[in-house]
Amino acid sequence: MNNKKGMPKTPISELGKYKLIDRISARFISSNESTLQGVGDDASVACFRDPLTVSGQKLSLEGVDFDLCYFPLKFVGYKTAIHAMGQVMAMNAVPLQLMVCAGLSQRFYVEDTDEIFLGIEAAAKRYGADVTAVDIQSSYTGLTLSVTAIGEGDAGLLTR
Repeated sequence: MNNKKGMPKTPISELGKYKLIDRISARFISSNESTLQGVGDDASVACFRDPLTVSGQKLSLEGVDFDLCYFPLKFVGYKTAIHAMGQVMAMNAVPLQLMVCAGLSQRFYVEDTDEIFLGIEAAAKRYGADVTAVDIQSSYTGLTLSVTAIGEGDAGLLTR
């Protein structure tokens, strides 16, 4: 990926999967009462009371859903998160948690993941959602990004 500042980039292999997840996780602080256990390598924990749980998911594939020649990484992260939350909001529910999985080929660097997650962070903050899970996997074919949005809504107000 291009480096606007001219600074050397850090290969993901130098940091490792778990340190990369820790680096990403450090920027997300849970703000919803329903989030009991936030970002980590294991499952997140949420406690929903009376409203129904509603979920939506978006999978974005490089070369199918976006072309990095035209879309910056930050935008891809933002767009994918907004799409997942939009599915929850389309049912008249409120998105509260986001779970993110990313597949990254060797051409991506640590700083590139920072850009992706800046976009996800901006989307989450805009709609008041917490990022509660992050998983990173290597990929042979570019960038794959999946975001699951979990929210809540009153049974009588949900639409389809």
